[in-house]
Amino acid sequence: MRYFVGFLIFIGLFILAFILIFHHSSHSTAAKPIVLGNYANTNTVVQFTIDGPVVYDSSHNEIQITVGQYQNTLNIIQGYQGNVVKSENFPNNEPAYNVFLNALQIAGFTKSQKFNYPSTGACATGDVYHLSVIDDFGTNIQDLWATTCGNEGTFGGVVSPIQNLFEAQIPNYNKETAGVQVLAQGQPQPAF
Repeated sequence: MRYFVGFLIFIGLFILAFILIFHHSSHSTAAKPIVLGNYANTNTVVQFTIDGPVVYDSSHNEIQITVGQYQNTLNIIQGYQGNVVKSENFPNNEPAYNVFLNALQIAGFTKSQKFNYPSTGACATGDVYHLSVIDDFGTNIQDLWATTCGNEGTFGGVVSPIQNLFEAQIPNYNKETAGVQVLAQGQPQPAF
């Protein structure tokens, strides 16, 4: 009987060890939340891209705003091959970048949701928004997306406050982007 009880204790300890190891490994593989303020004094940049409707190549446009510690950049991109037709740079500094990153964090820039389809062609008649965090090696730390077609995409927050924050980082944003068609003609800009 003593051997039988010892055997049961051994099996119980083995199962407990297995559960603890498996439980620990499942939690260690979970993605850690991004804290944007940690990147204020680094070369990591945040980027907001408005990718226009699916139209003929030369009629397709994107507006891309990149904000970093020392520089903010506005790129107007034409076509699907990434042809930059206009690029403007504006100086930035670490305190301004830190405040901007904290404002983005509060606005939900890093909020994600599960979505099973890629962003390519997801909103054929509207815009696709890309919300990215890119390290100094060009690697995406975050690559979320949303659309004007509804609650599609991996971004789980509200786009409009984030878009407003990015546009405010470019002096004379409306003048700089005048004439750039990103939303299909005749479609009203959706309210988020």
